Amino acid sequence: MELALFDWEKAYRQIPTQMDQWKYLLVKDFDGNFLLDTRITFGGVAGCGSFGRPADAWKQIMKEHFKLLNIFRWVDDNLFVRLQGEKISMEEVVDMSSRLGVLTNKEKYSPFQDEQKFIGFVWNGVQKTVRLPDGKVEKRISQITPFLESKANFDYEDVEILVGRLNHVAYILPHLKCHLCSLYRWLISWRIRKARRATPPDAFQDLTLWVDTLKSFEHTRIINYGPPVDVGWVGDASTSFGIGILIGKRWAQFKLQDPQSNPLRISYLETVAIRLGLLMILKLRNQRGKTLVV
Repeated sequence: MELALFDWEKAYRQIPTQMDQWKYLLVKDFDGNFLLDTRITFGGVAGCGSFGRPADAWKQIMKEHFKLLNIFRWVDDNLFVRLQGEKISMEEVVDMSSRLGVLTNKEKYSPFQDEQKFIGFVWNGVQKTVRLPDGKVEKRISQITPFLESKANFDYEDVEILVGRLNHVAYILPHLKCHLCSLYRWLISWRIRKARRATPPDAFQDLTLWVDTLKSFEHTRIINYGPPVDVGWVGDASTSFGIGILIGKRWAQFKLQDPQSNPLRISYLETVAIRLGLLMILKLRNQRGKTLVV
């Protein structure tokens, strides 16, 4: 797959307000003149829906008109996905968008290529991977480190900003989401938000785990693609014989050297059976980017 980026020009300001609402959108200046804003504002309560509905319609038109796998939207940023070899170009997309009446920056787009940065992550359509941009891991570690220093104190806003940053990283490290709970618990305990407080023990422990993980984890993650695949995995363990594993039409058995040594070790054998089964699946076929049902 190849990826491209498209950006609406002044997205919210392209959407008009209804004329019967104009009387509520007047502002009087110091000279007694009335100023009227006929376009929706970014951050307005109804602004998201007012922009989102025409933007969704635009997306559907683009998907019907061009041979695309998909379009992913984040407000005014759009990630186009096509199969390698397809002849669609972003110049055609820009031209079509302009003919639809969408104000378009004819220079602020990125042509189709293997890799694109979108919503703060770097996506690779060929390798089907997603990762943090270069230097982002080190930056996040440096932002956590002050919270691990003794005698350091922080106000509500300091912690809130850190939680937002770590939430973003958690999209590719989902197993760390549970280690944000202590930070949320810290936030809701604040009475006076400007008061400065030391890092609580539970938050300190979770942030230490965050730092250790960020220093050691593989920065690239495989993008799940396609429906889950049932590999027909069956595993069983017996203290009298050993382990048997079936994957589709392939099977294997592992005999215990001393079946009578410990009759209570069935739980250990069942765990080993699962791990052996997973190793067999990885050896039998390329599972890159797939979701498996076992």
